[in-house]
Amino acid sequence: MFRYLYPNCLTKNLAAFVHDYNIKKDENKIDNILKKWKRIFLEKCIGEPESSIDNIIAHVLNTKKVSDVYTNMNKYLTFKQTDKITQLCELRLKNKPMQYIIGEWDFKNLTLKMREPVFIPRPETEQIVDLALNECNDVSEILELCCGSGAISIALLKMNPNIKIIAIDKSNEACALTEENAKIHGVFNRLRVINKEILEENVSQLILKKFKLIVSNPPYIPTGDIEYLQPEIRLYEDRDALDGGNDGLDLIKLVLKVSSNILETGGKVILEVDQRHPELIKSYLRENPALGLLITAVHKDVFNNNRFVAFQKMNPPLLTSWSFKS
Repeated sequence: MFRYLYPNCLTKNLAAFVHDYNIKKDENKIDNILKKWKRIFLEKCIGEPESSIDNIIAHVLNTKKVSDVYTNMNKYLTFKQTDKITQLCELRLKNKPMQYIIGEWDFKNLTLKMREPVFIPRPETEQIVDLALNECNDVSEILELCCGSGAISIALLKMNPNIKIIAIDKSNEACALTEENAKIHGVFNRLRVINKEILEENVSQLILKKFKLIVSNPPYIPTGDIEYLQPEIRLYEDRDALDGGNDGLDLIKLVLKVSSNILETGGKVILEVDQRHPELIKSYLRENPALGLLITAVHKDVFNNNRFVAFQKMNPPLLTSWSFKS
């Protein structure tokens, strides 16, 4: 039997290679990846550090459940998967929103495609879907103004197969994304998307009909407040989808004017607004009785803020008292 003797240098090099490989492999363990990036995010003051890395790893694992990350803590990822996580985490270090990083987000149990710079729907906005559904008993078609990613319209269409919706937005990117999401969720045949700026004359000319229900989550952040928003919002989301003018009411007033023109008598509008707006809107309607809109309720969001205002078109114009509802 022959015995091969290897030079000491080769033996040492091989041992060093194995040692380095094991260290590198250990870096691919989910538990270690999780700890590493959570620490980095904390050090760099990145918002929601734990949720950020949880969702990034879940995305790379191709799972919708963050819990799957924690049930696979001892699993080793491939080097390709680890590199992908690093790429996505570096985007997060630039304060890029998670929704844009992974390219999708959930709204009302629907996974919607998300793409920069289209406005990202917030969890509290899910409530406007429920409020609108409560008004759908005798409604066959709904108008949504400022549709963004299409979250509200698509959720309504999925939850009520008997309605159709016309959705309008001035953003090319928003309209394209709304159509894409509608096709993914199989409701495109009941949705008409119009890429136009929302002006009184535009809507009246484009839509030669009256509606019983209009919904809208228009830009309502006062211009002066935008610089104080989180960098994820301020740096990446479409400013036009955020900026509501000096008091945040520019687009809200426009939506109310449009609604006054194309609502049937007794028809309703549901708006998402800033918590400071209900009293200002009440004063605006008092000064503009010709609009014929009556505030029927103000609903609180999950954070106990006055967030959703419901209106009704009166004929003849009539403004009376209004109530708050939790």
